[in-house]
Amino acid sequence: MVIITPTLSIDPINLPKFVTLSFFAVMVLTYIVSNRQLSISKSKFALLLLTLFPSWILISLFMSKINILNGLFGFTGRNTGALTYFGLFIFMIGGIVASSTSFTYSILRAISVAGILHITYGFVQVLDLDPFTWVRATGSVTSFFGNQNFSSSFTALSMLASLSLILYSSSNKMTRIFWICYQPFAFFILINSDSTQGYFVLIAGLLVIGYFWLVSKPSLIRLAKIYLVMCVCGVAISILDILAKVPWNPFLNEATVALRGDYWRTAWAISMNYPLFGVGLDGYVYQYRAFRDELTASRSGNTRVDSAHNIFLDLLVGGGFPLLIIYLGLILLVLISIFKVTQRSKVFKPEHACLVGAWVGYLLQASISINQIGLGVIGFTLMGVLIGYESHQEYEQKLPSQKQRRSTAYALLLSSIFSVFITFPIFRNDLNLRSAANAADAALVEKIAYDWPKQIDFMVTVAATLRENGYPEHSLRVIREVIKINPNFYEAWLEISRNEMASESEKSKAQILLRKLDPFAPVIG
Repeated sequence: MVIITPTLSIDPINLPKFVTLSFFAVMVLTYIVSNRQLSISKSKFALLLLTLFPSWILISLFMSKINILNGLFGFTGRNTGALTYFGLFIFMIGGIVASSTSFTYSILRAISVAGILHITYGFVQVLDLDPFTWVRATGSVTSFFGNQNFSSSFTALSMLASLSLILYSSSNKMTRIFWICYQPFAFFILINSDSTQGYFVLIAGLLVIGYFWLVSKPSLIRLAKIYLVMCVCGVAISILDILAKVPWNPFLNEATVALRGDYWRTAWAISMNYPLFGVGLDGYVYQYRAFRDELTASRSGNTRVDSAHNIFLDLLVGGGFPLLIIYLGLILLVLISIFKVTQRSKVFKPEHACLVGAWVGYLLQASISINQIGLGVIGFTLMGVLIGYESHQEYEQKLPSQKQRRSTAYALLLSSIFSVFITFPIFRNDLNLRSAANAADAALVEKIAYDWPKQIDFMVTVAATLRENGYPEHSLRVIREVIKINPNFYEAWLEISRNEMASESEKSKAQILLRKLDPFAPVIG
């Protein structure tokens, strides 16, 4: 969540989070596999869904048209490909296995502590003392997320998580005072993030927590029902207001709402053409131009859109209807678990209420925005903890200390090996590109483009860097290699059309293919 590399890599936000996620995911997986007595679930339906989710991601990776390496690592700058979703899934399994009352507080405490680091850096940015240069709106807080929407959403999630530490009966007086004081500071950063997403997340979470408090009081059950109806009506009115379908002047409707509608409509068009296996996770960006309509093109212009800005549609586009149905099934498991815990609880459980509130907040954010890795780790972990909470809340699954130490050693070893050979090379390439570009070494920059893993969007970035810095010949060689890998990649042909060293026949072919690959592009080249 708080890992960034601003002075080292070209992508200082998502790439280091991807590498970190992969490392710890392998640790968690190794720990679980090496301790078979740890229980995941007794439900056959749950085990089926938990088996199908990673299986269908793998099937989609090989059966869709996406380049395998791009499908594995994801689009450069997002990195939400198959490996990321495997990692998120493993964190969810870890949440299921470890779920208990004490572990729930540990997770909520971890989010809250990360929140302290987050808002501290936020204050540094508000005071204009940030030692790093970011591309961000003046005065807005992006903190460790590089985007004000993600930043505001995490601020809200940390406020919801820390609320559990205030309400926890075992918290001492100083702990409660500390986290009470945290709330206004966090809210100040939320305001300065200049994003409405955080407010939505916070309000949704607080409404959920309020409902759980009401239903825990037998004398207030009737009021809880009225409260629930009011919340549903409020949500419905808010949606209508966002869509500008209300008789008054809308409060929540923004220009970005229309753009999201365009992205969602394009995602649906892609899914209708690839309903079974999809186009591979993070494959939306490679199909967006071909399937967007004229209205979308008129509003977005030549902007490259790399996500449907909705986790459900991203999964639908990436893995077809089967993957979406499996994910909805996992959400159903969460809802069933929440219902069972609520039905048998005689008292208000702040850790469970805040857990549900934070998860609902995450799901709301992921429904209107990109599934950013830092937030995705929280969302999938909370999902796992909620699924496991219903069956594991009264006890913790413990191992003999000797076996625990051995399992931890295995996990560290395999995580290190996996990182060195699989995930670190993509980070190394990014580091090397920045270093070579700063040194103005065109030959080295070109060489980096061919290093494993060969990602076509990264190679296009390298080609553009070479061309813009006066090395068109080097750029042309890289882009020709990209076209060999994917002859229908719009950005590759766009680079050909802009390269002064490209032959007339190449430029002529580029113009034809650019129009074919993006029929409604307002400007070519």
